[in-house]
Amino acid sequence: MHPKTTTTEHPDHELLALIQRHDQAWAEIDRLAREDEDHPRIRTLGTECIDLELRIIATPVRTSVGLAGKRRVIVKTGFIGEGGNPPTGDVTDLVETILALDAERAAA
Repeated sequence: MHPKTTTTEHPDHELLALIQRHDQAWAEIDRLAREDEDHPRIRTLGTECIDLELRIIATPVRTSVGLAGKRRVIVKTGFIGEGGNPPTGDVTDLVETILALDAERAAA
């Protein structure tokens, strides 16, 4: 009989999976755009990226790794600037509040 093994998932495994898929789709858009700026998959992947971005923002963070990944996607996509500069007004305030709550959770 084999001893039971427990596998523990990373506390932010769902968020990290969303971030990984976003990175893949974003890279595929870049690759396709270099070949043909009008490639039909670009629109589909772009729509997927937007959906993932919103889900990433809305997913609570539990660790500093999740927070770093989430912040990287948010900055890359322009929801907030590098230094927290507000390019989008009220949306930036909302995103900054979410990140502040995430930071508190990750620090606990």
